[in-house]
Amino acid sequence: MRVFVYGTLLPGCRNHERWAAPHLISCEPARARGELYHLPAGYPAVVEGGGWVRGCLLELPDHVLADLDELEAFDPSAPMEENEYYRREITATLSNGSACPAWIYFMTPERVQAMRGARIPSGNWPGAGQEP
Repeated sequence: MRVFVYGTLLPGCRNHERWAAPHLISCEPARARGELYHLPAGYPAVVEGGGWVRGCLLELPDHVLADLDELEAFDPSAPMEENEYYRREITATLSNGSACPAWIYFMTPERVQAMRGARIPSGNWPGAGQEP
């Protein structure tokens, strides 16, 4: 199972060691369509859109997806408005240009606005493994 990550699950960031590293099969630089926002709570969110978000494609065992759902406050059986994020399958683009299916956690534009998110035009959070 592959997951496109763009924030605290990136290597070097606060959630990577606990939630991803112990299970990691592979990690490759990648990008995905969307618009990246920094939230005042100290973590990012992506909304669906036409821009590019930079991150990594993590390959993990299937059973880890339930743990990531917990981290991202996503309950697949709950209505979308009750979740902080929602998970959707997308096509990520690897650095060599090849396409790969992957899960991503999006946030609704309404939730980003309510949380006073600030758009990051570069699509890169954090820079060089450093959290803002």
